[in-house]
Amino acid sequence: MPFAKPLYVMAKSVGAACNIACDYCYYLEKSKLYKETVNHNMSDVLLEKFVEEYIQLQTMSQVLFTWYGGEPLLRPVAFYKKAIQIQNNMLKRKR
Repeated sequence: MPFAKPLYVMAKSVGAACNIACDYCYYLEKSKLYKETVNHNMSDVLLEKFVEEYIQLQTMSQVLFTWYGGEPLLRPVAFYKKAIQIQNNMLKRKR
């Protein structure tokens, strides 16, 4: 097994975008790294790939997903519903 313990990752589905713009935030500067990209949101293709690979890497029977990114509703509720549906479809013998 590649990992002796569970692997936890915090996924930021909105990239360097945020509507809060806190003075202490270090992440808004990241948008300068992708000047050619206007939309920093996670695509549906990347969402499916991330979920699939994250589940495959888990050595435990329980899989924990944590979605992060400034104001959580920068992505519509539909994004999170889609993420949960994909997660449930790919879990197979895990929960």
